Amino acid sequence: MLGPTSVAPMPVLAIVAGTALVVLAAVGLPAWRGGRTPPIPAAPASPPRGHLSRLARMALLVRLPPALVLGTRDAFTRRVPAFLTAFGLAVPMMMITIGLGVWATLDNFLSHPEQVGQHAGLYVRPGKLEASEARRIAGRDRDVAAVYPGTDVNALAPGEARSVRVRAIGSSTQPYPFPVVEGRSYARQGEAVAGQGLLDLLGIKIGDRVRLTVGGSPLIVRIVGRTVEPDQDGVVLSVGLDSLAAKDSVPPEYYALALKPGTDRAEVRGRLLAESAEGLDVQAVVNPADRLSIIRVVIVALIAVLALIGLANLLTASALGLRDHALDLAVLKAMGLTPRQVMATLVTGTGLLVVLGVGAGAAVGASVVTWLIDLQGHTSGVGAGIGRPPSPLTLAVAVLIAVGTALAVALIPARRAARAQVPVTAR
Repeated sequence: MLGPTSVAPMPVLAIVAGTALVVLAAVGLPAWRGGRTPPIPAAPASPPRGHLSRLARMALLVRLPPALVLGTRDAFTRRVPAFLTAFGLAVPMMMITIGLGVWATLDNFLSHPEQVGQHAGLYVRPGKLEASEARRIAGRDRDVAAVYPGTDVNALAPGEARSVRVRAIGSSTQPYPFPVVEGRSYARQGEAVAGQGLLDLLGIKIGDRVRLTVGGSPLIVRIVGRTVEPDQDGVVLSVGLDSLAAKDSVPPEYYALALKPGTDRAEVRGRLLAESAEGLDVQAVVNPADRLSIIRVVIVALIAVLALIGLANLLTASALGLRDHALDLAVLKAMGLTPRQVMATLVTGTGLLVVLGVGAGAAVGASVVTWLIDLQGHTSGVGAGIGRPPSPLTLAVAVLIAVGTALAVALIPARRAARAQVPVTAR
């Protein structure tokens, strides 16, 4: 199953290094800006150059209140600080969106186990009974939809020191419904589907023929499809049971039971054990997402850290911006703006940058999260086709929470600035 052995070390190191660089950049940018700020801001000889932005012109056309118009104008007057503020919020939001995509992928594993090769809910081994008796007991249960006989054997590939897992399950006329993401499933003897790990190991592709040796007998199959394969790092070849030699396929080692929708696996397992007088060995299939539950804890911790980094960056940028705008605030107050109007001006200018940064980060994260997860799946041998982006509702809620929290943090320096006294030199 998906676990520590299925994760390639290089992508993990790359992710760790990339995360460290992002954190250093998010922390270093506001520190660098703070270090370049003089202890006493100098009075500008002339107002900042530039024209009104289109957003500010639109605010004038729709006759917004003066405080909002001034805030819209001030948001993009100093373009470099505005870009750094928006970028400092976009990067953490992008990483948060990627984390939400990983969470959605795990949820998809739980709700659709058949997409990771778990169409069967139970595996029954004959145990103390004959194989035919085990199949008879399993097949007549009212909640069993289909029974697939199966056998797992090890095979040797030419030129390879390690063995290859061959999973013979179902038959050519009744193939096991593997999640085939490229090509098709096997439909006749001599056809097979393979995991990405096996394709990479043997250097083959869909349509090629493979010659293996199973217990001294040759097995020549044609690869007709690629499956999502969480077992054995994807180094698995899946064929019909009738593709193996008779000595390797009879009797089957186990029976995979596909249950009807909404069936309680524990209840079916109990009935099978009771009917067989504890003679059967009945095991429930373990979902890969259950083994990766620790990742959810990591995602929550990562989101918390990234949120704190983004808010700290915003708070630092707001404080530095207010320091640079000290004379502007004095002019606004001298013009007669009330403290609330001054606060609305500051929050509007910061809020536009917040919306821009959070929206851009969420958009970029949503556009690359599926590709990143599939890249990790391809590298680890599981195969591409498992990545899922966060749902639109989840993404919208995350954006709203991020924007609302950022605006609440921006209110802190804005309220202090609105209550500050006008310097005598500005009167």
